[in-house]
Amino acid sequence: MAPGAIGWYYGNPGAFSYSHTLSLNTFMLGFGPRLHVFTAGSQDVNNRFVASQLLYGSPLALPVPDVLRTDLLVVIGANPIVSHGSVLTVPRIKDRMHDIVKRGGRVLVIDPRKTETAAQFEWLGIIPDGDAYLLLSLLHVLFGENLADRARLRPSGRRRRLAGTAGQAVQPRGHRAAHRHRPRHRARTGPRPGPHPRRAAVYGRVGTSTGENGTLTTYLLDAVNLVAGNLDQPGGSMFGSFGMPGSAGG
Repeated sequence: MAPGAIGWYYGNPGAFSYSHTLSLNTFMLGFGPRLHVFTAGSQDVNNRFVASQLLYGSPLALPVPDVLRTDLLVVIGANPIVSHGSVLTVPRIKDRMHDIVKRGGRVLVIDPRKTETAAQFEWLGIIPDGDAYLLLSLLHVLFGENLADRARLRPSGRRRRLAGTAGQAVQPRGHRAAHRHRPRHRARTGPRPGPHPRRAAVYGRVGTSTGENGTLTTYLLDAVNLVAGNLDQPGGSMFGSFGMPGSAGG
């Protein structure tokens, strides 16, 4: 950094304020080229922006779980009881997650350690940095057992690419991985015998972002929601709208 330069570092809670983020850009211009900006995003969220750019053409298109209406919330590598929700803003998040269970739904926490959130809900331990293989296994099962919402995967080329990639990737880890982590609910277009939840959302945060395959894992989180028919659907993982150019429509 050149002599006389100014370094600006910001993250939470400033990042939760749209006015702070927008006004910061104007403030920076007053310092000219001497100002260098650093954010906490390089540690925990930038690959979320990269995955959104690759998938939707905008880093601001950020799907978040519809906690208030979902029947099954799968939390991977996140600890919302402590974080109060990262890239997820729901007042009293702990209470809202318990509400899912009270109305007959499930909250499943997938994490290498039994976090504070996992201690209050269902917990599935996983090998550290194995998230991408788990998600690819889920995709493999969704396609292999005809659980995919194929109507939302048109054109068919996209469906073939996702199915082929998932099948090839899980082979080195063995086909058993796909069945060990098989989904316990049907896609929207499939039959729903018994008490299978109808609406589900898969949500991942810092733990899925900071691993060796963070960007791929973030990409796959959305792919699982899409293939299961739960992307941008009520009770699934939905896009918001800020009323600004580049933001996703709800």
